[in-house]
Amino acid sequence: MIQPVLPTRKDERWKYTNLNSLLSGAWEPAEALDSESLPARTRFKSFEGEKSAEIVILNGKFVPEWSTITLEGLSIKSSPVTKIAAVNAQTNLPAQETWSASYAHELVHIEIKPSAIIKKPIVITTYSFGSESLATLSIAAPRVEIKVGKLAEVAFVEFAAGEGRTLALPSTSISVANGARVSHARINLAQDEASQVGYTKIDLTRDSFCETYQFSLTGQVIREDLDVRLMEPG
Repeated sequence: MIQPVLPTRKDERWKYTNLNSLLSGAWEPAEALDSESLPARTRFKSFEGEKSAEIVILNGKFVPEWSTITLEGLSIKSSPVTKIAAVNAQTNLPAQETWSASYAHELVHIEIKPSAIIKKPIVITTYSFGSESLATLSIAAPRVEIKVGKLAEVAFVEFAAGEGRTLALPSTSISVANGARVSHARINLAQDEASQVGYTKIDLTRDSFCETYQFSLTGQVIREDLDVRLMEPG
């Protein structure tokens, strides 16, 4: 995998982000792992008893056996990432979105049915694990697409955790249909040597509402870009 050309501080969108720590060593996709290959201590409990569902993504791949998705009004599926990089090359998207498309394994689709009222949050937990070698930067690119149906109400909380010298490139797209209401938060809990450069895109239609919060508690290089688009008047 060819290491992408990183933006510099001469780029207006990146003038306050120092990416020098990502330049040393080769970039490589994070190893595809399954739930059996990780110790039990890896998992952390979030919103225990206060969540309606949990979706777990490990090094960019959906892990059904760790997920709890039996919730009325919610449907989840995953599909291989194809042709995303080619599409991104033709659009004016942030650099990290193109990187994410290049390294992604799967796209996780989450759909909330119209008029569904989900009172407890849906938790999306992403784990990124890389090589212990400081000479290699392991790239994990969890990609999530959320579609919220007309007049639905739901909250999503994304947790990001990781170990080793990793760069997580989470990309979340949220489409909010007419009259729907969404609350969203992304919380970075990665270890000090890990980095995260994320992208959240929100499409709002008529009379819809979405609030989003981004929290980063640890990490080496942390950046979150937010792209909100008004798709209809009103």
